[in-house]
Amino acid sequence: MRIILASSSKQRQDIFNMIRLKYDVITSSEPEESNQTDPNKYVEELSLNKAKFVRKQINSKAIIISADTIIYCNNKIYEKPKSKEERFEKLQKIVKYQLKILDNEEKYNIQELEEKLKRCRNMKLEDVTLNDVDELSSIKIDRRKSSNERILDFLTKLKNSYIFKINGRLVRIRFSENIPTTEDCLTNVLKNLYR
Repeated sequence: MRIILASSSKQRQDIFNMIRLKYDVITSSEPEESNQTDPNKYVEELSLNKAKFVRKQINSKAIIISADTIIYCNNKIYEKPKSKEERFEKLQKIVKYQLKILDNEEKYNIQELEEKLKRCRNMKLEDVTLNDVDELSSIKIDRRKSSNERILDFLTKLKNSYIFKINGRLVRIRFSENIPTTEDCLTNVLKNLYR
Protein backbone atom coordinates (compact mmCIF):
# COMPACT_ATOMS: atom_id res chain seq x y z
CA MET A 1 0.00 0.00 0.00
CA ARG A 2 1.16 3.53 -0.75
CA ILE A 3 2.59 5.48 2.18
CA ILE A 4 2.30 9.25 2.19
CA LEU A 5 4.19 11.55 4.50
CA ALA A 6 2.10 14.68 4.92
CA SER A 7 5.08 16.78 5.92
CA SER A 8 7.94 18.64 4.28
CA SER A 9 10.04 18.21 7.43
CA LYS A 10 13.55 17.11 6.56
CA GLN A 11 13.88 15.40 9.97
CA ARG A 12 10.79 13.26 9.37
CA GLN A 13 11.99 12.36 5.88
CA ASP A 14 15.39 11.42 7.33
CA ILE A 15 13.64 9.02 9.74
CA PHE A 16 11.71 7.42 6.88
CA ASN A 17 14.89 7.15 4.81
CA MET A 18 16.81 5.65 7.72
CA ILE A 19 14.34 2.79 8.02
CA ARG A 20 14.30 2.50 4.21
CA LEU A 21 10.60 3.15 3.94
CA LYS A 22 9.24 3.88 0.46
CA TYR A 23 6.97 6.89 0.63
CA ASP A 24 5.69 9.94 -1.21
CA VAL A 25 5.60 13.44 0.22
CA ILE A 26 2.39 15.40 -0.20
CA THR A 27 2.09 18.48 1.98
CA SER A 28 -0.91 20.44 3.08
CA SER A 29 -1.28 24.07 2.06
CA GLU A 30 -4.02 24.66 4.62
CA PRO A 31 -3.19 27.23 7.31
CA GLU A 32 -2.09 25.55 10.54
CA GLU A 33 -4.63 26.88 13.00
CA SER A 34 -6.25 25.50 16.11
CA ASN A 35 -8.21 26.93 19.03
CA GLN A 36 -7.09 24.12 21.33
CA THR A 37 -5.24 25.21 24.46
CA ASP A 38 -4.12 21.74 25.51
CA PRO A 39 -0.80 21.13 23.69
CA ASN A 40 -1.55 17.45 22.98
CA LYS A 41 -4.96 18.23 21.48
CA TYR A 42 -3.45 21.17 19.57
CA VAL A 43 -0.87 18.96 17.86
CA GLU A 44 -3.42 16.20 17.31
CA GLU A 45 -5.85 18.60 15.61
CA LEU A 46 -3.20 20.11 13.33
CA SER A 47 -1.91 16.66 12.36
CA LEU A 48 -5.42 15.40 11.62
CA ASN A 49 -6.19 18.48 9.51
CA LYS A 50 -3.02 17.92 7.46
CA ALA A 51 -3.97 14.28 6.88
CA LYS A 52 -7.53 15.22 5.85
CA PHE A 53 -6.24 17.81 3.38
CA VAL A 54 -3.81 15.34 1.82
CA ARG A 55 -6.57 12.68 1.65
CA LYS A 56 -8.56 15.03 -0.58
CA GLN A 57 -5.57 15.27 -2.95
CA ILE A 58 -5.32 11.53 -3.71
CA ASN A 59 -7.73 9.09 -5.33
CA SER A 60 -6.38 5.75 -4.09
CA LYS A 61 -5.97 3.93 -0.81
CA ALA A 62 -2.97 5.03 1.19
CA ILE A 63 -1.55 5.27 4.68
CA ILE A 64 -1.16 8.96 5.46
CA ILE A 65 1.29 9.89 8.18
CA SER A 66 1.16 13.43 9.49
CA ALA A 67 2.64 15.15 12.50
CA ASP A 68 3.24 18.56 13.97
CA THR A 69 5.85 20.03 16.27
CA ILE A 70 5.34 22.78 18.81
CA ILE A 71 7.13 24.14 21.84
CA TYR A 72 5.03 24.42 24.98
CA CYS A 73 6.44 26.71 27.66
CA ASN A 74 4.84 28.71 30.45
CA ASN A 75 1.36 27.51 29.42
CA LYS A 76 1.86 28.97 25.94
CA ILE A 77 2.01 27.15 22.61
CA TYR A 78 4.76 28.27 20.23
CA GLU A 79 4.31 27.22 16.61
CA LYS A 80 7.11 27.04 14.05
CA PRO A 81 8.51 30.52 13.43
CA LYS A 82 7.99 32.01 9.98
CA SER A 83 11.21 34.03 9.90
CA LYS A 84 14.66 34.21 11.46
CA GLU A 85 13.56 37.24 13.50
CA GLU A 86 10.48 35.44 14.82
CA ARG A 87 12.58 32.37 15.68
CA PHE A 88 14.99 34.54 17.68
CA GLU A 89 12.12 36.36 19.44
CA LYS A 90 10.40 33.09 20.45
CA LEU A 91 13.65 31.55 21.63
CA GLN A 92 14.42 34.65 23.67
CA LYS A 93 11.01 34.44 25.41
CA ILE A 94 11.52 30.76 26.25
CA VAL A 95 15.06 31.28 27.54
CA LYS A 96 13.98 34.29 29.64
CA TYR A 97 11.19 32.20 31.16
CA GLN A 98 13.62 29.40 32.03
CA LEU A 99 16.04 31.92 33.53
CA LYS A 100 13.20 33.48 35.51
CA ILE A 101 12.35 30.08 37.00
CA LEU A 102 15.94 29.52 38.02
CA ASP A 103 16.28 33.11 39.26
CA ASN A 104 13.17 32.62 41.43
CA GLU A 105 14.87 29.63 43.00
CA GLU A 106 17.50 32.17 44.17
CA LYS A 107 20.40 29.93 43.22
CA TYR A 108 21.66 32.30 40.54
CA ASN A 109 21.78 36.04 40.10
CA ILE A 110 20.60 36.14 36.48
CA GLN A 111 20.96 39.88 36.06
CA GLU A 112 24.56 39.74 37.26
CA LEU A 113 25.25 36.80 34.95
CA GLU A 114 23.76 38.64 31.94
CA GLU A 115 25.97 41.66 32.67
CA LYS A 116 29.04 39.43 32.98
CA LEU A 117 28.24 37.75 29.63
CA LYS A 118 27.83 41.11 27.88
CA ARG A 119 31.12 42.38 29.35
CA CYS A 120 33.03 39.20 28.41
CA ARG A 121 31.59 38.98 24.90
CA ASN A 122 33.24 42.28 23.94
CA MET A 123 36.70 41.47 25.36
CA LYS A 124 39.55 41.01 22.92
CA LEU A 125 41.97 38.12 23.21
CA GLU A 126 44.96 40.47 23.25
CA ASP A 127 43.56 42.27 26.32
CA VAL A 128 43.48 39.07 28.42
CA THR A 129 46.36 37.33 30.22
CA LEU A 130 46.56 33.68 31.26
CA ASN A 131 45.90 34.72 34.88
CA ASP A 132 42.66 36.49 33.93
CA VAL A 133 40.89 33.30 32.83
CA ASP A 134 40.18 29.77 34.04
CA GLU A 135 41.58 26.48 32.80
CA LEU A 136 38.49 24.87 31.27
CA SER A 137 39.26 21.41 32.70
CA SER A 138 39.32 22.86 36.24
CA ILE A 139 35.63 23.78 36.13
CA LYS A 140 33.65 21.02 37.86
CA ILE A 141 29.92 20.71 37.26
CA ASP A 142 27.48 18.46 39.12
CA ARG A 143 26.01 16.16 36.43
CA ARG A 144 22.99 15.38 38.62
CA LYS A 145 21.61 18.88 38.10
CA SER A 146 19.21 19.78 35.29
CA SER A 147 20.77 20.86 32.00
CA ASN A 148 19.78 24.49 32.61
CA GLU A 149 21.37 24.45 36.05
CA ARG A 150 24.55 22.85 34.67
CA ILE A 151 24.80 25.58 32.03
CA LEU A 152 24.23 28.30 34.60
CA ASP A 153 26.75 26.71 36.99
CA PHE A 154 29.31 26.58 34.18
CA LEU A 155 28.72 30.21 33.17
CA THR A 156 28.77 31.37 36.81
CA LYS A 157 31.99 29.52 37.69
CA LEU A 158 33.97 30.68 34.65
CA LYS A 159 35.62 34.08 35.03
CA ASN A 160 35.05 34.61 31.30
CA SER A 161 32.72 32.38 29.29
CA TYR A 162 34.11 33.58 25.95
CA ILE A 163 37.83 33.38 26.71
CA PHE A 164 39.43 30.61 28.76
CA LYS A 165 42.45 28.31 28.82
CA ILE A 166 42.71 24.83 27.35
CA ASN A 167 46.00 23.13 28.26
CA GLY A 168 47.48 26.50 29.22
CA ARG A 169 46.59 28.22 25.92
CA LEU A 170 44.12 31.04 25.51
CA VAL A 171 41.02 30.16 23.50
CA ARG A 172 38.32 32.57 22.35
CA ILE A 173 34.91 31.35 21.22
CA ARG A 174 32.26 33.16 19.21
CA PHE A 175 28.70 32.20 18.40
CA SER A 176 27.30 32.61 14.93
CA GLU A 177 23.72 33.66 14.41
CA ASN A 178 23.81 32.18 10.91
CA ILE A 179 22.49 28.79 9.98
CA PRO A 180 23.62 25.95 9.90
CA THR A 181 23.73 24.90 13.53
CA THR A 182 26.53 22.86 15.05
CA GLU A 183 24.25 19.82 14.91
CA ASP A 184 23.67 20.40 11.17
CA CYS A 185 27.42 20.60 10.55
CA LEU A 186 28.12 17.41 12.50
CA THR A 187 25.30 15.58 10.72
CA ASN A 188 26.72 16.62 7.33
CA VAL A 189 30.21 15.48 8.31
CA LEU A 190 28.89 12.09 9.42
CA LYS A 191 26.81 11.67 6.28
CA ASN A 192 29.85 12.43 4.11
CA LEU A 193 32.03 10.01 6.08
CA TYR A 194 29.63 7.10 5.76
CA ARG A 195 28.42 7.44 2.16
